[in-house]
Amino acid sequence: MMQDRKAVIVIQPRPSQSDYLQEVMSEDAGEDSRDVQCATNLRAFHDIRAWSKAVKPWSEFFRFSQFGFPSKFNGYITRLKKNFSHFMANYAVISAILMICGIITSFWLLISSILLGILVYTIYTKTRNGPIKIGTEEIPVWILYVAAIFITLPLFIYAEVGYILYCAMGISVLLVLIHASIHKNESLALPEINVEVMTKVDDHPHVGAAEITSYQGISAKRHVLFREIEDADN
Repeated sequence: MMQDRKAVIVIQPRPSQSDYLQEVMSEDAGEDSRDVQCATNLRAFHDIRAWSKAVKPWSEFFRFSQFGFPSKFNGYITRLKKNFSHFMANYAVISAILMICGIITSFWLLISSILLGILVYTIYTKTRNGPIKIGTEEIPVWILYVAAIFITLPLFIYAEVGYILYCAMGISVLLVLIHASIHKNESLALPEINVEVMTKVDDHPHVGAAEITSYQGISAKRHVLFREIEDADN
């Protein structure tokens, strides 16, 4: 005895045009957010790479043979300016290390920093693809970050964050000033300068061409060359 077989055809409703447009817009928004995230990560990578290149070799920074005091007081100002310009990234790294040491040595400050980091990371991951919505209302991202700071603020106050960071900043400034004062930088390469000076002696024009050259590893030597140009009438 054969049983009758019936074919069942399920007809799904065709999506409306508004639903289709909403789906396409959501896909485009997702792709845009991913593109923005990739661009942000790439920019951060380039910034970190450029900053790492700005840091001078630590063997040069801690070369004890280069430590000494200048013979004149005016030499301090010039030495400070050169060292601040040459070792700026190194000084920033030392200041950051002292700040981290100040945070690690305080238990409550460490707990507060970890809690703040967790809140900031959670807000970042939740709002990476768009702002958080409560019903139909969107919450601005900056309000969430401010709320995270206010939540952890009592712990930071209890940990005396101001005193700890003030001491760390004071120590870093003192170390930077000491290093910038005693590190000899006379061996740094100086840019070449070409100067032409017009003078007039005995009604004859003279041109003095002065060249200031310096070589790395050797103290700056100045060579001045003067050449006289006779008047065209003579």
